[in-house]
Amino acid sequence: IGYIKGLVLLMPILSRFGLDAEDTLNSWATQSNDLPRIKESYDHIVAIERGRPGACKILQKEFGIRNFNRYPPELLIDQYDNRNNIDKPYGINIWPYSDHNGTFGGQLKMWKDFHADLGNKGYLFRVVEITGRKDFLEKLKELNNRYGKTNKISFVILSAHADPDSLTIGDFEKHPDELEMSVG
Repeated sequence: IGYIKGLVLLMPILSRFGLDAEDTLNSWATQSNDLPRIKESYDHIVAIERGRPGACKILQKEFGIRNFNRYPPELLIDQYDNRNNIDKPYGINIWPYSDHNGTFGGQLKMWKDFHADLGNKGYLFRVVEITGRKDFLEKLKELNNRYGKTNKISFVILSAHADPDSLTIGDFEKHPDELEMSVG
């Protein structure tokens, strides 16, 4: 089965889970034709939905998550379960919508352990995916409006592509609205 044909075949399946299939597949298509990661995203969606029907739709709508392969299912289930918890302090990890070189996969154990450590210290951890500058600011505002009356963001992890002079969230060459920041 070809890469593009495989993506097209996933559209009705993703729609059944209530996901924006076209947007999700567009994001997955930026992962350097990486079929194993796409399968892993699908497997994570199935695992999450098995335990929490409708959770992936909510995670996509409220936190922009499309690349389910990047995160342990347990982390996303906990995020879903605690999405209305305004009492606990929390940190966020901001991820790009796209990943043109596959940098952001393959770190599940690290994120699983990090999430468990934070939980043991009384913190929630929320992951957010953004499409660009405007989405970045909107997500921060949404998080502050939702949780900020009780708890401001305690820490931020920014997952980005980088070189010595700049950080880029996503593929700036292909998506000029993506966030690029000068470091120096």
